[in-house]
This record gives sequence, structure tokens and C-alpha cells, in this order.
Amino acid sequence: MRDAGLQEAEGSAGVPAVTFDAAAMPAAQRFDAWQARQAGLSALELAPEDRGGFTAASTAWALGPMLVSVTRCSALAFERSPRHIRRDGLDHWMIRLILSGRSISRYAQGEVPSLPGQPFLAPLDSPWQARWTDSEWISLFIPRDAMPGLSRGLAGLGTGPLDGPGVPLLAEWMALLERRLRTAGPEEAPHLAEATAAAVA
Repeated sequence: MRDAGLQEAEGSAGVPAVTFDAAAMPAAQRFDAWQARQAGLSALELAPEDRGGFTAASTAWALGPMLVSVTRCSALAFERSPRHIRRDGLDHWMIRLILSGRSISRYAQGEVPSLPGQPFLAPLDSPWQARWTDSEWISLFIPRDAMPGLSRGLAGLGTGPLDGPGVPLLAEWMALLERRLRTAGPEEAPHLAEATAAAVA
């Protein structure tokens, strides 16, 4: 049976996307459905008494070898364990921009906060734990092997909030990119991919 919350959005407006919205499901099923969607990447933790009011939605676009997603989710905890890393083998960089809410992530080097408007860099081949408030965020996933030049530059930055004179421009681009992906024609996707790689570089 097709997941009631999962849709392929390929209308005339916007770059083709895959969307998920737990609002399409009965309230009692929403957390379990979101957990199933995330199971390959991370485990989720939410107290049973909080699951009735849980909401989550996401939209994802492929931009060449990269993936862009925007997620809106109720407060909960995530964990990406060594078991997840061994199972999926993802060797990607993730740049995340929080639009609203906040999170605190725990990596090997300690706890790292994330706040709205500041891009955050993390590798998917390292375990982490995170606790989120009700939040909305944009994620950009960059595979190391497909973009080695970009990956080498990111490797020198370390995990955590990005800093530097170009970072505000990157944040503005990520926010603009989401809006553009929703309205641009599919033929614009290669140009948006090129511009995104340039913004990160």
C-alpha cells in the first residue's frame, strides 16, 4: 500500500520533489510513520504522551549529486548511531540552516548548539545525538565522492556552526534556494545545482 503521507510532486510549478506530510494520517499513526521514514538515517525518541500532538512534514529535491530538503517537525530527539552508519554507508556532508526553533547536538567533541540563521556543518559518517524544539530547517547533503573538491574544503572546517564573511551569503542562498525550487521549472535544476555548489565553495 502506498504511504498515505508520501507524494511525488511533479506538477508544472517547481522542480520535481518528493514530499511527506504526516497531517495526511490519523494522529495516532503520525509519529510511527515519521519514525519509519527516518529509520535508515537515525532513531527517534518521543514520550508516548506527546505522540498524539506530533506533526512532521518534509520536501526533498535532487540537485545533481546533491539533495536539498526542508523539514518541519515537532520537538523530539534524534540519534544517528554507529549501527546506522554501518547500515546505510552514507558518506555525505550535511549543511543545515534552521529557519525556526533550535537544537543541541552531541558529537564526539561535545555539545554543539544550532540557532536560526547560522549554517551548521556535520558529516553523516560520524555518530551524533540531537534534541530539537518545534523547528523548521533546510538541509543540503553533499556526497564526498561525487564532489571531491568541495568535500576537501569542507573537511577543513570541522563540525559545528560555520563562521566567516561568506556564511551570511550562504544562509541567504539556502533560504532563497528552497523558494526557488518550489517555483522554478525542471530545466532550471542544473543551473541551481551549479549555483549551490558555488555558494558553498
